Amino acid sequence: MIRELFEQDTFEEQFEIIDVELCGEKYRIREFNFHPLNANKVWPGNTVFAGWLLGNLEELKNKKIIELGAGSGILSIFLAKHGIDITTSDYNDTEIPVNIAYNCNLNGISVIPHISHSWGESIDFSVDFDIVVASDILLYVKQYGNLIETLKKLLEKPQSKFWLSNRRRIDTESSFLDMCTASGLSVQNIGPKVFEIKLN
Repeated sequence: MIRELFEQDTFEEQFEIIDVELCGEKYRIREFNFHPLNANKVWPGNTVFAGWLLGNLEELKNKKIIELGAGSGILSIFLAKHGIDITTSDYNDTEIPVNIAYNCNLNGISVIPHISHSWGESIDFSVDFDIVVASDILLYVKQYGNLIETLKKLLEKPQSKFWLSNRRRIDTESSFLDMCTASGLSVQNIGPKVFEIKLN
């Protein structure tokens, strides 16, 4: 009996719905209370990056965009609300796209296409994306090499680019950017903690 109560108290609350404001717009987002791969929270960096993307919206229009490490999907939902053709992507875990779809419904938009993909794994992307975006994905230092391999695949299309906003793990940011350069990618700082990465 005691064990049953403990298990119920521990696992009953798997999600929490929160209110989030991006650029003066209100969104409702269901977060995981816990997720082993950090796909569980709306991180503050999303707010800053959303503002920067809003200022550069014209460059995103009429292009194919993919977000890496989409987590709850809030940044992609924000872009979809502004008419951007966006696809979400995250670690190969069935709960993540289900939760992103739930959040799309919460915010009154069609479910955003999703690609489940673990960085470094071989994948034939069925769409050639023009711009890759990501916010605060540099948490797992051991995955930097795999992330770069995925980026190289995504950036094969001429003129394609990766916009990375990083406000977490700033202590290891330079290591990642140096690895990009050593791997044949060019890196340019184009905004406050926003970097543009391309194939040379």
